[in-house]
Amino acid sequence: MTAGRGSFVGPGGGFSLVEILAMCVLFALLVGGGSIVYLDTMKDAALDRARVEMSDIRDEIRRYLVIPGRSFPRRLEDLPLWKSGGPVDPWGKPYGIRATTRQLITGGPNRMIDTQEADTEILADDLAITIEADRAPDVYRQLKLLADLVRSYCLTNPPRSIPDRLGTITGSGGSWTDPWGRSYVLRPRTHLIISHGPNGLLETLPESRAAAGDDISIEVFDGPRDRAVEQLAFFSEQISRATATGMPMKTPARTASMVDPWGTPFAVHVRFHRVVSAGPNLRLDTTDDDASLSGDDLGVDVFQRTVVRATLVMGQLVRHAVRYASSHGGSLPLQISDLKAWDGASQSWLSVDPWDPWGQGYVIRATDGQILSGGPNGRVDTPAGAKTAAEDDVIAKITGP
Repeated sequence: MTAGRGSFVGPGGGFSLVEILAMCVLFALLVGGGSIVYLDTMKDAALDRARVEMSDIRDEIRRYLVIPGRSFPRRLEDLPLWKSGGPVDPWGKPYGIRATTRQLITGGPNRMIDTQEADTEILADDLAITIEADRAPDVYRQLKLLADLVRSYCLTNPPRSIPDRLGTITGSGGSWTDPWGRSYVLRPRTHLIISHGPNGLLETLPESRAAAGDDISIEVFDGPRDRAVEQLAFFSEQISRATATGMPMKTPARTASMVDPWGTPFAVHVRFHRVVSAGPNLRLDTTDDDASLSGDDLGVDVFQRTVVRATLVMGQLVRHAVRYASSHGGSLPLQISDLKAWDGASQSWLSVDPWDPWGQGYVIRATDGQILSGGPNGRVDTPAGAKTAAEDDVIAKITGP
């Protein structure tokens, strides 16, 4: 068979020229359509990425503006996060910021910002978001910052009580007002910092431990007991360090005026080496002679390990004994109670006779130059004249000054 003009026929048949042209056109349409879809997808992806990045930038600007006294930034490099250079959009251009309109803007795919500040609508393919005052998140962020400031103020050395007003802590570093223009209120007895809320009225009663109406509040400490535990731990550490360097086991002057979360002064029990809070009932139920806490008192052991505790206190007593001897012609005291008035002015670092960690009094042996504790069994087993401890006794040698 002879092939006709306009067709391509091989030994096994073939396609006509019209069929081949139709296939080429179809292929071109498929490729062109696929390219358009691909480009549109890429454009949409870039736009989505720009929106996400602008949202993140907006949140960062809001965090920056939480601190009182800060004005809206005129460029992103004004923010601490981007001091070395602001972020760029998916098309390689820096994001723009407009302080007058509080807008974050990008030129979009054409890489040119067409919208002017006076325009009321976004032009061309620009993207923009307004950084409005997001008041609720702002007030919570401010409250958290203030709670951190008050907590640090109370637990630094020397420790202090919660003041009556925030100005005592913040000083002149800016007026801390909530997003509705009212000053935050600090309630020292309930440990609350309060915002008046949108209606501008303070509806939380002075003794209330929860916000009322549309007030917004935060607790400086996670409840009074948690704060008491933090304070007790702090005082314990301070007194432990002081005792280890020769200071007395009695209330240091810098903590004497401190009160617990319920308004009661802390107590230091010398005999059992602990710091005690009266707890919610405002009454100290535990005495210095009680081996364990009573009622709803809260307490902490100044020394966590009993032998270490005994050794440290005995070291303190040795120093007192040496000072006593220097004021009494070299003679050591005959009993521990003599150290309560070791000089002519009747001054002493001992307020009471200290007890060892097992509830017994310390023993001084002037002839042997020793101070002893009976140890866990509560009984002094070391015979007079012995130079080493017997059984579970603990001995401290009194050496010269």
